[in-house]
Amino acid sequence: MTLLISRIVLTLVLLVMIYLVWVNNVDLLKWAEKKAKEYLPISEQSDQGEHSEKLSGFIKEAQLLRKRLNENPLPIKDHNEWVERVNKYLKENLGSAYEVRFNDFSGMTFYGDNSEKSKMSRSLEGRSRRLHEFISEKSR
Repeated sequence: MTLLISRIVLTLVLLVMIYLVWVNNVDLLKWAEKKAKEYLPISEQSDQGEHSEKLSGFIKEAQLLRKRLNENPLPIKDHNEWVERVNKYLKENLGSAYEVRFNDFSGMTFYGDNSEKSKMSRSLEGRSRRLHEFISEKSR
């Protein structure tokens, strides 16, 4: 009886895979490689120099935004677009774990008031620190 149930389950799994490949034109190998890459540490992934360069570019953008903190009005839209671009890059190229860490400031101490300028400054500082951590981890 158990053997029969196992065969039925295996047949259903195979039918779903065939459906995905033929009907929806899904490339299962590319999908599996992408999913497997999400769980690899950054040091084991390919194109490490490219990742470091891209992360460094994001840090430079943050530095430019930090120089604009005295503008009136604050460049909040530019800041939010930068955060979205970095999040997208991290998720697509390094995995969702890096995206989550990029937005988490646990263990960091910041000073300032509760003004919009201070909030934006802390956001840029915390996210820049995380990007530096990612580059450091990559070089190990």
